Amino acid sequence: KNSARNYIEGKVIDIKEGPVSCKVTIVPAGEKIIFSIMTTSTKSLDLSAGAKAYVVNKDQSTSAA
Repeated sequence: KNSARNYIEGKVIDIKEGPVSCKVTIVPAGEKIIFSIMTTSTKSLDLSAGAKAYVVNKDQSTSAA
């Protein structure tokens, strides 16, 4: 069972890889969401541009810029 508060489905449109983490951009419904994920996790999840992905948010507070 997952206790996450939000699941957002979208399409990966960009991945900017860094030495420790990647910035992954997905578009769920016309709006871009950029999140940070560990580089090793990006590779183990086989994320690539064009792939369907789910963002699972467990934070009680999230801010949008």
